[in-house]
Amino acid sequence: MTGELHKLLNENAIPNLVIKGLPLAAEVYGSLVIKRSSDIDLLVSPEHAPRAAELLARHGFVTVATGQPMSPNQTASVVRQFKEITLHNDSGIVIDLHWRLVATREMLSGIECFANARQVSIENIGKIAVLGEQDQFAYLCAHGALSDWSRFKWLADVNAVIGNRPDDELVQLYNHADRLGAGPSVLQALGLRSLFWDKAMPRILQQKLDELGEPRLLSYPVSRMIDPYRPATSRETMTRIAGETRVRGVLYGSQMVAARELGTHLRPLPDVMAFPLPAALAWLYLPLRPLLWLFRKLRA
Repeated sequence: MTGELHKLLNENAIPNLVIKGLPLAAEVYGSLVIKRSSDIDLLVSPEHAPRAAELLARHGFVTVATGQPMSPNQTASVVRQFKEITLHNDSGIVIDLHWRLVATREMLSGIECFANARQVSIENIGKIAVLGEQDQFAYLCAHGALSDWSRFKWLADVNAVIGNRPDDELVQLYNHADRLGAGPSVLQALGLRSLFWDKAMPRILQQKLDELGEPRLLSYPVSRMIDPYRPATSRETMTRIAGETRVRGVLYGSQMVAARELGTHLRPLPDVMAFPLPAALAWLYLPLRPLLWLFRKLRA
């Protein structure tokens, strides 16, 4: 299905890349059976996202959120507000259709995904377009870091990508990611790799990690790996949010950006799907949230 969807989009003049999943498994593990994936991640450009969603809808893929295809207004609003939409079909195939790699616009904003793309050959499927090597490493670190590494397999993928690369290559990978605003994410990934696999970081990168001066940068994701479920009490929830905000402030390079991104959780997908407001009125999602929540409850 990964190959078929990739081909379908290409045949309809929608350039796309497959991120993580099948080609990553083939490339770094040399096998399609070691790595388990529950969905197919496809990346298109923001301007092609509406056409991609419409094309996939014509082939039976509807949004998980509503069980229906998106209207043009819904699509426009979702593309403005989010980085991806999850779709599925009657066969249970799940697609995450991305138009941005990460939610925050400050991180990976300068990445040239399609200009740096390369091909990975997979037996019985053919060639699949994927992120460039350095871009892929920056993305894997940013994705894992912004998900608090709550799935250990994401860190295992980073470790597998690195393999036995010499220190100078690791520094080059870091420098590229740092130019894209993902430097702290790479330092966190390498610090966790050192902790779990006993792989020493290059000295210059260890110094940069120490200079960040945030001990939670490693301890917080470890706690999420051990206990990935929702806290049982409101107090535990607030403790987790406080820890997450401190760590995200380091990853983003700004506590202000971290606080702003935390606020995006107050603009949930069901609200945007139910009331696809134009860009100029998007600020209304926050004050309207209690009413929209009540509206959903009454309709349920």
